[in-house]
Amino acid sequence: MRNITLAQVITFLALWTASASWAIALEFNVPNASLEPPKKVAAGATSLPSKWKLADGEKGRCIKWMAKGDQGNELAYTAVGSGITLTNQFDVPALTDKEKSFKGEWTGLLSLDHLGGLEKGRGSWKLELYDVATSKLITAVSGKTQSEASPNNPRVARSWRGIPAKTMSKIEGKKLELRFSVSGTHSIVVSGVSFSRLHSHPTAKLFGRSNGGTGPDKLGAGSLGFDAMTEHRQRVLTVLTVRKGTPSDKAGLKVGDKIVGVNREPLPLNDLNPSWAWFYHSHEATLGRAVVAAWSSKPPVGKGTVVLVVLRNGKPVQLACKLSQPMDFSPLATSKNKKAMHVELIDHLCKNQKSDGSWRGPIRTTFAALALLATEDVSHAPRIKKAVDWMLNKYPEPENFGNLGFWHSSYAGILYCEYYLATGDARVLPRCSAILNWILSGTHTSKWGMPCLGHGVGGLPYGQKALVAPACHALVFDSLAEKCGISSGLWKTLLPYMEYSWSDPASGGHGSLGYNASYKDKGQFWSRSGLFAMAANLRGERKDMEDAMIGFMRKSYPWIRNSHAYGEPGGSLGLLALNLSNPEAYSEVLNAYGWWFALAWEPGYGLLFTTPHMGAPYMGEDDLINATYALVLAAPERSLFITGGEKRNWLDVSKLETPTSAVIARRNKGGQVALACRIPGPEIRYTT
Repeated sequence: MRNITLAQVITFLALWTASASWAIALEFNVPNASLEPPKKVAAGATSLPSKWKLADGEKGRCIKWMAKGDQGNELAYTAVGSGITLTNQFDVPALTDKEKSFKGEWTGLLSLDHLGGLEKGRGSWKLELYDVATSKLITAVSGKTQSEASPNNPRVARSWRGIPAKTMSKIEGKKLELRFSVSGTHSIVVSGVSFSRLHSHPTAKLFGRSNGGTGPDKLGAGSLGFDAMTEHRQRVLTVLTVRKGTPSDKAGLKVGDKIVGVNREPLPLNDLNPSWAWFYHSHEATLGRAVVAAWSSKPPVGKGTVVLVVLRNGKPVQLACKLSQPMDFSPLATSKNKKAMHVELIDHLCKNQKSDGSWRGPIRTTFAALALLATEDVSHAPRIKKAVDWMLNKYPEPENFGNLGFWHSSYAGILYCEYYLATGDARVLPRCSAILNWILSGTHTSKWGMPCLGHGVGGLPYGQKALVAPACHALVFDSLAEKCGISSGLWKTLLPYMEYSWSDPASGGHGSLGYNASYKDKGQFWSRSGLFAMAANLRGERKDMEDAMIGFMRKSYPWIRNSHAYGEPGGSLGLLALNLSNPEAYSEVLNAYGWWFALAWEPGYGLLFTTPHMGAPYMGEDDLINATYALVLAAPERSLFITGGEKRNWLDVSKLETPTSAVIARRNKGGQVALACRIPGPEIRYTT
C-alpha cells in the first residue's frame, strides 16, 4: 500500500475467539509471535513467553491467562505485568531477485493484539521496533486499555502501524528487536504480534509453489466478486482482481486494497496448512462464513451484506458488499441453492467446451463429460459423444498418454466405461482393454517384493518404493471395466501392495492409505483413500479396508484439499467416494464445507478457483473445479456407476455422427499389419 504514515494507528475492537494453533511463526519468523507462555505452566504461574526476554536490569512477571475458544478449545494468552519490558530479536530477510523485479513498493505493517487487563483500572502499552546494529527506533505503536479481560469472552483490540516503503528498504536483511512495555495500574493480556511485508501492486507472479508449500496463493471470492492473494501467517488479505458489476466492485473495492477485517472483526492469523485451524479460521473460511452468516436469521451487519474493512493510505475504510442473491448453504446437501448452483455449473461446462469436444486435457474432459452424463439429460448426448470422440482421437494408443500415462489413461478409461454403460457404444471397449493390458505390463517389483506402479511404464520412483495414487485411479477404472465385461487381473496383481501400504486399524493403524508402503500418512490421504474405497465398493471386496478409509476421511475432512499431488481434483474424488460408500458421511462433509461453496460461487459465472494446499493450479483453475464439483453435486442422484447407479443403455447415441479421422497402421509381433481409424468406426477392409 502507498503513502502509509508512521503517525497513523488503526485499532479495531471486536468480539472474537481464536484457535490455539494460530500460535505459529509469522512471515518474518518472529520467535513465538503469539507471546504464548509455555504450555506446561499452570494458570496463574509466573511465566515469560518462550523466546522473549526481560529487558536488562528489569524484574517482573508474566501470567498465563486462559480462555475458551469457539470450538470449546482452551486458549493460552500472556498477561504482561505493569513495569515490564519484553524483548525479542529476529531477522528480516532481504528481498529475493523475484521480489525485486516487481514494479511497485514494498511496505510494512506492525500490529499488536491485546485483550484488556486482568484488573480494573487504566493501563498503557507500547510496542517498539529497533535496529539492533544502530539501536535506532524504526517505528512504534502504542495504546491505552481500560477494559477488563473476560476469560470466557475475550475482547480483542488490534492496533496497527504502517511502515512506508522508504523505511522498509532500509531494514532489509537486518536484525531487528521488538520491545513491548506496559505501564499503569494493571497488567495487559496480549495474544499476538504481527510484522508483515506487503506489495502495493501484487500479481500472480508472487505466488509460491503450486505443489505443496504455503503460498502465497490465489483465493477466489466469487460471491463477493474478487480474487485475493492469501498468505500464510498473515493478518492481511491483498486484493488481486475485482470483477466488474460484482458486490465488491459496487462497494468500491480496488485492486491493491489490503483487507484487514470482515464484518468489523479483525482478520485472524491466516493458516494455509491443512488443519482444523485452516478450516475454521483461515481468511478463506472467515470470508466464507461471513457470506453464510449474511443470510442467517440474525446477520452480523445487515441481511445479505458483508462489510470488508480495508486499509487505504494507512486509514481504515469500510465497504458494504451487498450480495446479489441468497447464499443459504446451511445445510448445503438439501439447500435450494445447491440445485441452482449445479444448473449454473453445468451451463458453465456447456459454454466452455472447445470446438474439438474437449475441455483442455484428459482430466478436465473426463470430469466435464461425466458431469454432463450424470445429469441424465439426453440433450447433452452430442456434447458427451464429442468429448469421447476427442479422447479416442487424441490417444489412439496407451503410450500417447505420456509420462504420467497411468494417471491420464485411467481417467480416460473411467470415462469410456461410464459412457459404454450408459450408451452401449462398444467402440470404446477395445481401447479399455488396451489401456488395462498396458498398465498391467507396466508393473514392476517394489523393494518390498510386490508388483506395483509408478507414474508410467518407465519404472518405480523413490528407490523402488512405488506410488499408490496412480494405482488407485487404475483400480477404479479396472473395477468399472469388470462391469463392462472386461477382466484384466489388475486388482489381484496390485492388492498386496495396497494392503501393505494401508494403515490397518487391526494392527493399531489409523485406517488411511499411505503414499507408499513406507509412508502411511495422515496428511495426504484424502484422494487415494477415497479412490481405493471406491474401487473396493464397485467390486464388493475388502469391505474392511473400505470402511476404515472412509471412516478416517470422515473424521479428518479439513485435509480435503491436501490430496497429494493435486489438491483438486483429489478433493472431489474423495467426496465421490464418500457418496458411494457412506452417503451420510458425504452429506456431513458437504454441509461442513458449505462455507466454501458460498464464497466460491459467483452467480452468473460459476465457481472461482482457490489454490488447494497441494497440487493445482497446474491441474487447472476455474475450468477444473466447475467440472469436478458439477459431478460432486450430482452424486446423490446415483446416475453413474461411480456414484452408486446401475442403470444401463439409457442414452441413445447411435444416430449421432462420428467424425472422420486419420487411419493408423499397427504391426503385431508376427509382422502382420492392420489398419484402423484413430476414432473407432466401421471396420476397414483393404487388399494389397
